[in-house]
Amino acid sequence: IGDKKWVQWMIRLYDIFFSAEIRYFSVAEKQQAMDWLQENQEMQTEEETTPDEPTVPYKHILLATDFSPHARYAGRRAKEMAEKYQARLSLVHVFDDFILYDDFYEPVAAERFELQKTLQDSAQNQLTTLAEELDINAPGSVHLLTGSPKATILSFAGEHDIDLIVVGSHGRRGIERLLGSVASGIVNSAPCDVLTVRL
Repeated sequence: IGDKKWVQWMIRLYDIFFSAEIRYFSVAEKQQAMDWLQENQEMQTEEETTPDEPTVPYKHILLATDFSPHARYAGRRAKEMAEKYQARLSLVHVFDDFILYDDFYEPVAAERFELQKTLQDSAQNQLTTLAEELDINAPGSVHLLTGSPKATILSFAGEHDIDLIVVGSHGRRGIERLLGSVASGIVNSAPCDVLTVRL
C-alpha cells in the first residue's frame, strides 16, 4: 500500500524476477488490500491442512505386524485406510526361521525345533486373533510367512499387487526390526507407498 510511483514500479520489477505473488494498492484501496490478504491467507491455510491423496485410490493394502501394541495401533490405521479407499486389506506376519547350528554346523538338539514349532504356533494364534479384531476375514487375506522380514514383505507386496504397506514404528524389537534395517529396506525398496505409523 502506498502512493509513490516508484513503489509501483518496484513491484512490477519484483514480479519479473520472483514467483511469489505481490500486488500494489494505493492508499485509497486499503480495504481492497486487506480483503486480498485475507483471501490468500485462507487459501494457504486450506492447502496446508489438506492431506495429500494418492493419484489412484489404493486397492490392496498390506499390514505387516509383529503383534506389539504399537503394531496393533498400526492395524487400526490400516483398517481405516482400507475403509476409506474401499481397498482389500491383507495381514502378514513374518516368522523368523531361527534354526541354530553348533560349531560343527550341525543342527542343534531336537528341543530347539520343538521351541521353534511352539513359537510358530503362538504366532499363528496371535495372527488369527488380530485378524478377528480388525475384521479381516476375506479368503486369502491372512498370511503367516517364514523368512527374512524385509525380503519376505517386499516379495509378498510385489507378488500380490500391493499398493500400500502399513507398518508400526515401535514395539518389541521394533526399533531394531522396523525402524532399523527392515523398515529402511521396505521404505527404500518397496514397489509401492509405505505408511509408517507412530504411536
